[in-house]
Amino acid sequence: MMAYQWISFRTPWALVLLFLLLAGGIGTAGYFIYLDQKNGIRREKQKELLAFAELKSRTIAEWRSAFLDDAEVIFGNPLLLPLVERRLRNGAVRSSAEQELRQWITNRQRHYHYRCMTLMDLRGVPLISIPPGLDGDSLIPPRRSLLRQAVKTGKPVFSDIYRAAEGEPFRYETFIPLRDTTGGGSRIVAVMLIDADPGRTLFPLLGALPTASRTAEALLVRGVGHEVVYLNEPRYPRAAGLPGRSRGREQQVASAAVSGREGLIEGLDYRGVPVIAAVKGIPGSPWSLVIKMDRDELDAPVRDRARLLGGIVVVLFLATGMCVWLVWRQARLGFYRELYEAEREHRAAALEAGRELQLKQQELEALNRSLEERVREELERNREKDHILIQQGRLAAMGEMIGNIAHQWRQPLNVVGLLIQSLSEYSRNGELTEEHLEDTARHAMEVIGYMSRTMNDFRNFFRPDKEKTEFFIREVVERSISFIQPHFHYHDIEVKLLITDGLKANGYPNEYSQVLLNILGNAKDIFLERGTGRPAITIRAYEAGGRTVVSIADNAGGVPENILARIFDPYFTCKRSGDGTGLGLYISKTIIEKNMNGRLTARNNGSGAEFRIEV
Repeated sequence: MMAYQWISFRTPWALVLLFLLLAGGIGTAGYFIYLDQKNGIRREKQKELLAFAELKSRTIAEWRSAFLDDAEVIFGNPLLLPLVERRLRNGAVRSSAEQELRQWITNRQRHYHYRCMTLMDLRGVPLISIPPGLDGDSLIPPRRSLLRQAVKTGKPVFSDIYRAAEGEPFRYETFIPLRDTTGGGSRIVAVMLIDADPGRTLFPLLGALPTASRTAEALLVRGVGHEVVYLNEPRYPRAAGLPGRSRGREQQVASAAVSGREGLIEGLDYRGVPVIAAVKGIPGSPWSLVIKMDRDELDAPVRDRARLLGGIVVVLFLATGMCVWLVWRQARLGFYRELYEAEREHRAAALEAGRELQLKQQELEALNRSLEERVREELERNREKDHILIQQGRLAAMGEMIGNIAHQWRQPLNVVGLLIQSLSEYSRNGELTEEHLEDTARHAMEVIGYMSRTMNDFRNFFRPDKEKTEFFIREVVERSISFIQPHFHYHDIEVKLLITDGLKANGYPNEYSQVLLNILGNAKDIFLERGTGRPAITIRAYEAGGRTVVSIADNAGGVPENILARIFDPYFTCKRSGDGTGLGLYISKTIIEKNMNGRLTARNNGSGAEFRIEV
């Protein structure tokens, strides 16, 4: 009895420890799942903001370009000036020239949805205004200054987006001088004023965000000295003050935008509320677009997901506790049942007890054999599954490493092969000299040394103990070119170097060389595939914005636009089957952006593709 009592006393503590271990595992798993969900939601929202900013910035640039183009068309219109001169000669008389002029201005004002088009003389006196009645404020101070500038320079002059006073509409105007160039002269006879009405044509484009959000907002801003100027109506005007008025740069997001920063920015907006914003400069203008969302709204799905995960974890805690309690209770019931059976067996007759005991023992042995057999089978199946998974993991890792090394070794092996073939050619032609043999052997050993370094670089690729060093760009570029120079010479590929002397970079020179070789090798392959006449590669290196920039441009016709955005994806290749693994540019981008904190981009420059490395 004492032995049974000791077991029943110890068993609950073991189950409590088991419960604590399971609860800890559930809590830890729930926490990591929450972190993953949180990061995923934030990344998705940030991608949306960046996409909206890119879309809206292009739309604004197109709107502004259309306005500027129309101004240039009017400025260079040879048919407009005769009508204006006839109107000036006839005065205010309703002549056919004035009717034609009014009809032309009316058609253009309606077509482009301008607020107003006004023909005025050189003093700013309105002659014709479409629609009538909107020229009363034609000599307000901003317009007076722009009018004088247009008359003085003889070219169209554009204003910024502004409003004359509180409650007034926003304006975006141009003054177009109309010149008489007949007889070899150039005389300004009148000025055409166009008000583009941004409140009707531009601001609706800013307000139409393709997302259901209660705080998302698009702002158009620019900087004036140390001030931020809001060019459109904010969503919260009471908090922001008068739209269009210069405000101090205490707003972190707007200040960062007008200072030239782009991308994702976290900080305070004009209300002093923490936000996450996507900032994009408008090409060809001093404007910057800010698309922002309150961080509280951005984190709302995260909080909802946290509550859901918290509820699930609590339910799992309770279920685990209930299961452990049931196991403990069942164990205690079994314990007391065994005690009762044992006592009854001891009190029963010896023969009957012996038979029953023997029967129970046989049943127990059969059950134990069955359980042992099933446990053994399950263990075997699990071991087999584990073995298969381990083998698959090893094969996947080995295949990835072999594929990476094969991609890096393909071109050096071709170079070694060409060197060996050149020895055979020189020997067959009787031109093989000891000096040429030594040069070829030295070059081959350099390539083999590079292949060895490639193996070491792949082995050490993700080790955190690699140290960055400062190296000369020219040395690394020339060394990289030397590895594949025989290939380029054989195929008449010209390489032009435009590198600033003494230019340095900080990073890993061997990995940097691998990136250059990947790009140069791809250029060579595309030359051969397309049969480019007079193939040439231009390598420029210079310093810009505190970074060292190396651009590699070819004349092979460029990358098709439908795949340009995918060329850095892993396993993506546009070569024939078996000619590439699709890892070269992916690894190059990883080396530059992950290991060296730089940037690797690609674009088409008209004659071919251009890769830009910034470190």
